[in-house]
Amino acid sequence: MSEKALHLPALHPVASLQVRFKVHSGSPDAAHDPDPESSLSPVQISLLESAKIDPSGRLSPEQRARVRRLLARRIAAFAPNPGDPNRTHLLEVELPLNPTAIPHRHAPSR
Repeated sequence: MSEKALHLPALHPVASLQVRFKVHSGSPDAAHDPDPESSLSPVQISLLESAKIDPSGRLSPEQRARVRRLLARRIAAFAPNPGDPNRTHLLEVELPLNPTAIPHRHAPSR
């Protein structure tokens, strides 16, 4: 079996992935909840407590409280154990390429 050069046009789909994702809606109730911490689990509360908010002291007390409320509303975005994250929408792919290959270029589509 011999290797043949394969040229693909720009923006041509070469793979298809099926992934799970969660859409966060910007519901008005969640954005204006005065105490989002009241609905957190003990693990989430300890995670929130471990966050270092404004260690340099540049924010006012009201600004620090707003940042804390924001973190509490979006606590699901943070993993309790950084070494074992839950889910992510990010994907890292490693493609082994021929080091002597020359990139193929063509005119953009109209």
